[in-house]
Amino acid sequence: MVNYMKIRKILKLVTLASFGVFLLAAVGAFSYEHVSRFIAERNYSPEGKMIDVGGHSLHALRQGIGAPTIIFEAGMDPYGHLSWYKVQEIVSSFATTVSYDRAGILWSERGRNPKSSESITTDLSKLLVNGNYPKPYIVVGHSLAGITLRKFIENHKNDIAGVVLIDVSHPDQAELRPPKVPPRLVMNLMNSFGLIRFTSSRQMPNTEPMDRINLAGSSLIHRSIGGMFEEAENVTALSADAKTVESFGDIPLIVISATGFTQIVTSSNYELVQQRIQMQKDLLSLSTESRQILASGSTHYVQLEEPNIVIDAIADIVTRTGD
Repeated sequence: MVNYMKIRKILKLVTLASFGVFLLAAVGAFSYEHVSRFIAERNYSPEGKMIDVGGHSLHALRQGIGAPTIIFEAGMDPYGHLSWYKVQEIVSSFATTVSYDRAGILWSERGRNPKSSESITTDLSKLLVNGNYPKPYIVVGHSLAGITLRKFIENHKNDIAGVVLIDVSHPDQAELRPPKVPPRLVMNLMNSFGLIRFTSSRQMPNTEPMDRINLAGSSLIHRSIGGMFEEAENVTALSADAKTVESFGDIPLIVISATGFTQIVTSSNYELVQQRIQMQKDLLSLSTESRQILASGSTHYVQLEEPNIVIDAIADIVTRTGD
């Protein structure tokens, strides 16, 4: 005869034991995350200066002297200004350069403004003015910057001597491949209990394990994840705003497109790859003075994988400003 009382007692013990294990794991994960944050904050400090942009401050790294000013705008990742380290130091030998972290990324304060084209444009505009960066500007953007920079370029056409777009996003991408963004509560829980930190550590292409971009970028993920999440949430709106800017006029434009990924084209992703190639070509219509450079040795981060291509493109535009 089955002893139901004994079975219930065993199930209760199993349930309590399981809950205890879960609680211990949660406490351990929470402790791991917050100890990691403490260590990261102690080990990694800003390289540049904090610049007030009205209600909050952005972290900017300035190198070089004299006009023009080369503005480096990062993509949607936790690395912010760090992704430009192979390019900025060399370019700073012949121009003023500034790489910065957008609001909520790395050391930049989040502020209260929404993640919109208007607020991103306003932040960058104030950073340049308050940081006393000399005109004209040459704008260099990677990935998401192809969307976030369009309004800035439109608003400052008279101050911009050239634009370099590095494997940037096209506004139509949001329709073809809508971003998959987890619910905010889920993201916050993952961040608090170390799941994002545990899964985010990776070595960037053509870098060394001990390079600052790998160490600081992953260690300070808790600072950047909120800003990244909001940008992902607002990609559709940002893309819609970018579409309203159809031309940069005759501002010199160089479109650098990574093509290294085409080596792994399969029947399942062939159509997406062809769409991507066409969208990169479409970017040339933004200016009457445009040309495209194919980076065959890069998959996306051309400024890390083939930095000389980016440096040469910037130098080409700088030379034109002296004509």
